[in-house]
Amino acid sequence: MRTRPVAAGLAALLLLAGLAAAPGPVRAAPPTCENGIVVPDPEANRGLVLDCANLLAAKTLFDAPTPLNWGGETPIAEWDGVTVGGEPPRVEELDLSSRGLTGRIAPQLGRLTALRELTLPDNRLAGPIPDSLGDLRDLESLSLHGNALDGPLPPGLGLLAALRFLELHDNRLTGAIPERFGNLRGLVVLSLSDNQLTGLIPPALGSLSTLESLRLDGNQLTWVIPAEMGALRNLRHLLLTDNDLEGHIPSALGFLRDLESLSLGGNRLSGVIPPWLTDLSALRLLDLAGNEFKGPIPPGLATLAGLDTLLLADNRLTGPIPPALAEMPALARLSLAGNPGLDGCIPLPLHDLPDNDLSDVPLPDCPPPHPCETDGAVFNAAARPGLVFDCKILLGLKDTLAGEGTLNWDAATPMLLWDGIVIHGTPRRVWGIDLTSRGLTGRIPPDLAGLTDLRALWLGGNRLTGGIPPALALLPHLSSLRLQRNQLAGPIPRELGALPHLQLLTLSDNRLSGHIPPQLSDLPGLIYLSLNGNQLSGEIPSELASLPSIGYLWLYGNRLSGSIPAALGSVAQLVHLDLHDNQLSGAIPAELGDLAALGSLRLHGNQLSGPIPAELGALANLWELWLDDNQLSGPIPAELAALSRLWFLRLQGNQLSGPIPPELGSLPVLRLLHLGDNDLSGPIPAALASLPGLTNLRLNDNNLSGPIPIELASMPSLGALQLSGNQLSGPIPVELASLSQLRELRLSDNQLSGPIPPALAALGGMQYLFLDGNQLTGPIPWSLGLLRRMQAISLAGNQLSGPIPPELGALRFVWFVSLSDNQLSGPIPIELADLPRLAVLYLGGNQLSGCVPPALRDVQTNDLADVALPDCPP
Repeated sequence: MRTRPVAAGLAALLLLAGLAAAPGPVRAAPPTCENGIVVPDPEANRGLVLDCANLLAAKTLFDAPTPLNWGGETPIAEWDGVTVGGEPPRVEELDLSSRGLTGRIAPQLGRLTALRELTLPDNRLAGPIPDSLGDLRDLESLSLHGNALDGPLPPGLGLLAALRFLELHDNRLTGAIPERFGNLRGLVVLSLSDNQLTGLIPPALGSLSTLESLRLDGNQLTWVIPAEMGALRNLRHLLLTDNDLEGHIPSALGFLRDLESLSLGGNRLSGVIPPWLTDLSALRLLDLAGNEFKGPIPPGLATLAGLDTLLLADNRLTGPIPPALAEMPALARLSLAGNPGLDGCIPLPLHDLPDNDLSDVPLPDCPPPHPCETDGAVFNAAARPGLVFDCKILLGLKDTLAGEGTLNWDAATPMLLWDGIVIHGTPRRVWGIDLTSRGLTGRIPPDLAGLTDLRALWLGGNRLTGGIPPALALLPHLSSLRLQRNQLAGPIPRELGALPHLQLLTLSDNRLSGHIPPQLSDLPGLIYLSLNGNQLSGEIPSELASLPSIGYLWLYGNRLSGSIPAALGSVAQLVHLDLHDNQLSGAIPAELGDLAALGSLRLHGNQLSGPIPAELGALANLWELWLDDNQLSGPIPAELAALSRLWFLRLQGNQLSGPIPPELGSLPVLRLLHLGDNDLSGPIPAALASLPGLTNLRLNDNNLSGPIPIELASMPSLGALQLSGNQLSGPIPVELASLSQLRELRLSDNQLSGPIPPALAALGGMQYLFLDGNQLTGPIPWSLGLLRRMQAISLAGNQLSGPIPPELGALRFVWFVSLSDNQLSGPIPIELADLPRLAVLYLGGNQLSGCVPPALRDVQTNDLADVALPDCPP
């Protein structure tokens, strides 16, 4: 049974030896490529047969720690790194990135005439780039970077008219850049950096009108920067560092208005720094270090608002450091050392840049600014007494708020640059504080109440401790208070109900305790109230129903008890009501059916009882209804079928009884239907098959009976079907094989009978197949071995007979296999020992014979001790 693969492999080796000796085009297809396995229907797919032959020839020049699976027993579409497409099918992509390849790039790759992407980066390939790659006229991307390739750049690459990405950096290439590269009119990225290229930068590159990134840095290029580069109007990144270029920066580069990176360091460029650089408003990086520039640093560079890196070190610059550099909002990296002609002093704020070399600049610091009353933190302080007052308050509470965190608030830094501070209005005042996720570990200072113009206070995502100061209620204009995801404790101050303009209150994910203050109902403009994820207790105040503007009420994840206030049904503008994971009890108020604007109702994870109100069927805008994991009883109301916008219906984990209403099949946009773990009975309604968008149907652990409706096979979007733990009978419908999107099929613990349909092998995306605990008979279909994405399969506890198909050894992703307690016979297939991810294996309770492959004993969880068979000899 195992001699054919060996023979085929020997023939392939003999063939490849011949191909390696003949680097020209493969004219005759080898037997490996015509065996009907590698290329389906070889006679009709001659182009793909030739692609196969050329790849096998190329393989002889590769060597890898993990051998490529290119061979006669694997379809070419499943070969490592190979993508087949088109009509007729051809090899369109070859991606062998980071595989530790050594050897050379085979010339035969130039015969893959339909290739669109050739990707071989980050290996250890050596030798030249084959000239034959210039024959790949459909090639769009060529990535060979991060190897040890040498020799010149093949001029033939300039014939690749479709090429968009040419990435050859980090190699050992030599010689000049071919002038013919100027013909690559569709090129977006040209990256030749970190090689050993010499000669001039070809002016013809200026014709690459679509080019966005040009990287020639780290070579030995000489002469000047061609003025033709100014025609590259789409260029965003120009990197020419570490070459031997000279002369001035051509003024034509001033036309590159989209340029974000201009890196010219490490050359011999001269002249003054051109003032027209300030026209490049998109610039983020400017590297002119290590050249021979002279004259002053242009103050206009400070107008480049997005510039975060400015490198001017090791030139011949003279004059003072412009103070305006300290006001650049994005500047994070500054290098000025190695310019002995600089004079004056260093503006003090520049020392605060995360990356600077000012300690190597032999100049004193400029005199420190005065406190808030001067023009340090507050410009023109005498005319802005209100902002000066805010400055004093913030500096006074900085340490209390920051704790072990850091804030750049100081009198020497303009308040416009202070962390998280928003200044607005006439006269100018502090309107907002946004210190979200800043690593603050202190407490919320009551003195914040002195910021009388504050509109927004956002301190979420820190590690603040202590309580919420009641003094915050003295902020007359506060509209947004966000304190979520901290370690705040204690009660919610009832005084917050006195904030007349508050619209958003988020206190979630803290350690707050006590009751919800009824006084919050006095907030006339409150739209969003989020108190979830705390330790709040007591009842939900019915007064919250009087909030005239509330649209989002999130109280979930607390310890709230009592009943849901029926008065909430009068909040006409409520859009989201989330009370899940509390200790609420009693019935769901029928009045909630009056919430005409409600889109989301989440009540799961409580102790609610009684029936589901039929009135919920009137919520015309509802798109999700989560009532799972309660103690609800009675039937599922057929009125829910009127929820025409419903996407998610979760009722599992209750005590619901009676039949599943067939009317649910009329929900036009339903995506998820979870009714499991109830006491539902009767048949599965065939009408559910009318849900065209349903992706997840879970009816498990009920008392459903009768056959599985074959109509379910007509659900085009179904990805998960869970019917386990019922009393379903009859055969598994073979029609289920038409569910092309199905990933999960769970039918365990029913009374299903008959054979396992071999046609299930058509479910190519299947990952979980659970059929255990039924009365299935007949053999295990060998075709299940075609389900190559399978992760878990359980057929235990049936009456299956015959051998274990060796084809199951092809399930390379499977980690769980349970075939125990059947009537299986014959040997344990040795192929199971090759499953790389197998962690659980149950084979006991069968009539197996022969021996146990020793490698199976190493499976983490197994019952082979109960199989009572000896180990196979090594």
